[in-house]
Amino acid sequence: PFSAPPAFGGGGPGVVGGGVGPRGGGGGAGAPPPPPTTPHHPVAKPAAKAPAVIVIDKMAYGPAPAVLHVGDTVQWANHDIFLHSVTASDHSFDLQLKPGATGQIVLSRPGAIGYTCKYHPAMKGQFVVQK
Repeated sequence: PFSAPPAFGGGGPGVVGGGVGPRGGGGGAGAPPPPPTTPHHPVAKPAAKAPAVIVIDKMAYGPAPAVLHVGDTVQWANHDIFLHSVTASDHSFDLQLKPGATGQIVLSRPGAIGYTCKYHPAMKGQFVVQK
């Protein structure tokens, strides 16, 4: 009769660690398989911070959040019936928002940033970004 060499799972006496293959194996007669040497433990990623939302309604920007930091996301939501823009006074961003649309930016530098609607110049807003 044919028998597989110990490297393919003989697992019998005198074979250290058993083998892998069609006959299984485990370390010795009746011994359980060894535990995995590198168990898989998924690493949970931190939940993404929700964007700070500024609502546009009735021809006005809603209040900006009191505290914003570099890396935060700011989102504008146009709840008005008109097309609006969110145009930075330093030209670092320019969002065009149709009624019902949203747009967002990621803050990349500290400082005060003013913005206006280029279609309705009386609409103005500002926020301060901290490090």
